[in-house]
Amino acid sequence: MTAVDERTIYAKLEAMKDIRSKTLQLEKVKLKIVREVENGDAEEKCLAEYRRELEMLMQEKMSHFSKHSLPLQTTTAADEVVSVVPPADPPERPDLPAVQGQKSLAQPEEAEKEGALSADRKHVYFVY
Repeated sequence: MTAVDERTIYAKLEAMKDIRSKTLQLEKVKLKIVREVENGDAEEKCLAEYRRELEMLMQEKMSHFSKHSLPLQTTTAADEVVSVVPPADPPERPDLPAVQGQKSLAQPEEAEKEGALSADRKHVYFVY
């Protein structure tokens, strides 16, 4: 072999070596991209599930709200009744006895003796 042939072969080998190193770099980049795409897909699925759960919670909240809210007709009727009821202030209603300040609340021991305190002690009932 001549020196020119050897130099050509070495140049081709160097080019192959460069191509191989760049191919390995491209493979690494490809793997990173594939991982990122998979992570993005998984994140998108989690986000979609979160949105579904949030929507279900909002529907449940609204159903509870609608159960506990009064219809407009009932509210209007209650306002009419309240406006018709006379005030309970003793100067304006001398026929009604004043109750405020005359009765004290039962202490837990007294209430327990009278059976007004529940067993779990979470509820205290007023004893007059």
